[in-house]
Amino acid sequence: MTKPSRGRMPASDNVGQMPATDAAGPVPAHAAGPDRHHILVCQACRHTGSACLPGIALLEKLRAAIGAAGMAESFEVSGTACLAACARRGYQPCTVAWRANAKTTWAFGDIEADADIEALIAFSQLYAARENGWAAAGDWPESLRDRALSRVPAAMVVTGAGALQ
Repeated sequence: MTKPSRGRMPASDNVGQMPATDAAGPVPAHAAGPDRHHILVCQACRHTGSACLPGIALLEKLRAAIGAAGMAESFEVSGTACLAACARRGYQPCTVAWRANAKTTWAFGDIEADADIEALIAFSQLYAARENGWAAAGDWPESLRDRALSRVPAAMVVTGAGALQ
């Protein structure tokens, strides 16, 4: 296998294309809808050029937990290519991000599949409940408060006619 170039995974190693699932089985990508929330779990390691096994384990556990919490209709949980945050401290716990249309995007790092599922579910509930996705750190589950990697405000696009989209 050749070494990936500057942060890009070879197409054959891009394992982030696993279908979303709900209680009835796989959800086609087009069925996710524009108002559905997305949780992205890093699954492809640019450092090793291969799949991130901790990320795959976290993805499976998080999908099951989202379903068990009755949130499968509101959330699509999927894998993604390298989010470039796992090895920042010299070890490889996972990186997880939340995004939705017209909402703030959040990314958290140092997430452990066996220890953080309850906190991820609690943050998902908080995120879904907030109209713009914004939540102060004091509102987050305590175990996530020192693990935020980024907050990206919701994008507002102004067209030539001046309408927001």
